[in-house]
Amino acid sequence: KTAYEIRNCDWSSDVCSSDLVHGPTTLDYAIPDGARVFVARVGVDDGATGTAGFTVRVDGRVVWSAGPMRRGRVAHVWAALPPGARVLELTTDDGGNGPLEDRVDWVEPGFLR
Repeated sequence: KTAYEIRNCDWSSDVCSSDLVHGPTTLDYAIPDGARVFVARVGVDDGATGTAGFTVRVDGRVVWSAGPMRRGRVAHVWAALPPGARVLELTTDDGGNGPLEDRVDWVEPGFLR
């Protein structure tokens, strides 16, 4: 298999089952050995009215960002992972206008070899 799927975790139960989060939020993931690229689609959830920004960091360094975004817009994440990369950080901010209605989607996030 050439792709690894990751899913966001429900903070109350630690069960990975959803790709919907509320900004501002930071999610950290261990990068699997051999992973070379992180991919996803991101956007403000169709049921939300807020704005949000998105940032992908690898070992603390920004490798991709977009925003602020509104409902109805989608951005495609394609972030190269340097050899030996260990931690992927997905950050959602409030888009600069406060956290009201900032529900966002990280759709089909995963790692490619």
